[in-house]
Amino acid sequence: MAKEIEFCIEQRIAVLSENDKGYILGLNVVSFGNNPAKLDLRRWKDGQPLKGISLADDEARALLTALEGVFADSARKETEEAGKMEGQHED
Repeated sequence: MAKEIEFCIEQRIAVLSENDKGYILGLNVVSFGNNPAKLDLRRWKDGQPLKGISLADDEARALLTALEGVFADSARKETEEAGKMEGQHED
């Protein structure tokens, strides 16, 4: 029999997705066992944690910085592409 995991969801931040089978991808602040709470991105089913990742504050900040860079690059490329397309339509 699988050992039951003790956890406490201290703060619900966001549900990022949910499917028709009842799996939820959630971003929460969760403590597992007697460990300090961490930012937690994880799939849940019937209120039970499945696979996911927990991040300490410094790890979460590093991830945020990386994602900001990815989306800034993406937005810049979209802007450049839009400018090129506008230039093609000028006669």
